[in-house]
Amino acid sequence: MARRRTVRFGSVLGAVALATGSMMVLAAAPATASPFQVSNANDSGSGSLRQAFADAAAAGGEIDVDPGLGPITLTSGPITYVANGAVTVVGNGVVVDGNGGDGVLHKAGSGALSIDGVTITGSDATDGDVVGAVTAEGDGDVSVSNCAFIDNTQTSDTDSGSDVGALVLSSSGSENLSVASCTFSGNVSTANQSFADIAGAIDADSGGDTFTITNSTFSNNSATSVQGEAVVAGAIDNELGSLTIVGTSIDGNTASSPEGNADVGAVVNEGGDLSVSYSSFTNNSSSGGAEFLNIGAAMNNEGGAESLLNVTATGNTSTVSGVAPVSAGASGGVGRNRRVHDQVAGNVSTAGWLNYGGEGTLVYVTMTGNGGSPDSIYNSGNYMNGGGEVSFFGTAIGDPVDGPNCALYPTGDVSFVSHGYNAEDDADATCGFSPANNDKVGSPLGLAALANNGGPGLTQLPQAGSVLLDAIPPASCQADGAAGVTTDERGVARPQGPGCEIGAVEVELVGPAPAPEAVIVAPKFTG
Repeated sequence: MARRRTVRFGSVLGAVALATGSMMVLAAAPATASPFQVSNANDSGSGSLRQAFADAAAAGGEIDVDPGLGPITLTSGPITYVANGAVTVVGNGVVVDGNGGDGVLHKAGSGALSIDGVTITGSDATDGDVVGAVTAEGDGDVSVSNCAFIDNTQTSDTDSGSDVGALVLSSSGSENLSVASCTFSGNVSTANQSFADIAGAIDADSGGDTFTITNSTFSNNSATSVQGEAVVAGAIDNELGSLTIVGTSIDGNTASSPEGNADVGAVVNEGGDLSVSYSSFTNNSSSGGAEFLNIGAAMNNEGGAESLLNVTATGNTSTVSGVAPVSAGASGGVGRNRRVHDQVAGNVSTAGWLNYGGEGTLVYVTMTGNGGSPDSIYNSGNYMNGGGEVSFFGTAIGDPVDGPNCALYPTGDVSFVSHGYNAEDDADATCGFSPANNDKVGSPLGLAALANNGGPGLTQLPQAGSVLLDAIPPASCQADGAAGVTTDERGVARPQGPGCEIGAVEVELVGPAPAPEAVIVAPKFTG
């Protein structure tokens, strides 16, 4: 059978358009009163969105926006309210424009907040303890679904608690944050002086339980620290109990600062466990100066375990300035690396994907073309482990930028273990792979360039003749951490041929053309 590229479309939102009918909608909390109706696009007064929040705040309730309404332009600043009960917003696709004001929505109090079907744009938040386009303080779970946060900005000149372009959850209680079928694009956070957390899109900062992201897109968000020892994340900073990312594209986000603890292009996990599945980290970048961790895509920190399943991490890079800087390119999570600075004075390390948490597992992962600067004490092109034991199964690693495929940061009991059927193009086998474990070592991976091959984000398809094709026997396709895994990152069934592919993407087969049906011609008698 011949192999072909087949494009399958995932369930990720476009930049602004919301097709809410086909997307997962989180269950709304039961309203405690009749819905509060938003019937006009006025900034205030009867029937306005601002008035609906004021009416729902005391006891909670549902706010329903009339279909086809909007845009709603806020001309007198953000909507602020103290929530004693749970408030649910059914937006029906409405656009709320912050009109350059100091945010769009600010919640305080103990009530939960749920927003569905709303596009939030035009916020230009400034100095404050916690600032963003949507800021949720106090207690209560927060969920957003079928939403878009587009082109919101935040700028602070003083040391703030959290500097974030789009969405902030800040609480000392035990709250959960969920994001489903949402787009975060073009959000920008700039801190001129900060020793706190800076994130382009989302900061989850509380003693909470979980942060879950499903079927969403984070693209072209950015975060910058001009001065101060801050943690800078281009897209997401998490300090909740755990972070789970499923079916999500994280592409083209950036982080930068000349000094501080860490710059991470996409995701910082400073909470508990990090779990990423059926998702892609592509083309994220970071830039910074000396005495830094510089990470292209993400970092896992503070002791939590890391799990990657059916993940593509490609083209995440970092650049540095100054003497002997530190950088990294793709993911694992980057957080407040005080432990690193305690152990090594000055500049530290660069890598593509950094695990500085606990144990890690990579199953059916494609990690290529990541890297940073060679001018660092510890450097890895694709993956660096400073946590516990990291194991690999069915994973392809190659084409590193300015460094080996894998490296160990000497922080204690760190190691790489192959569970079989992996591949790396470095003959030195820096990831610990060995032919004795049915690994492919020292041969080019034979991958095509990043492309839209279907699924939530960009991926790389193995080309004809690739060592990745059919490399895992069918009996082993669900071994060693892959139990119950029957599809690739895009949802294509594994296996397609006589075996499963190594890496995040399975190449679909085209069966032989069906034989033409026999044509029966009836005899014609002319007499």
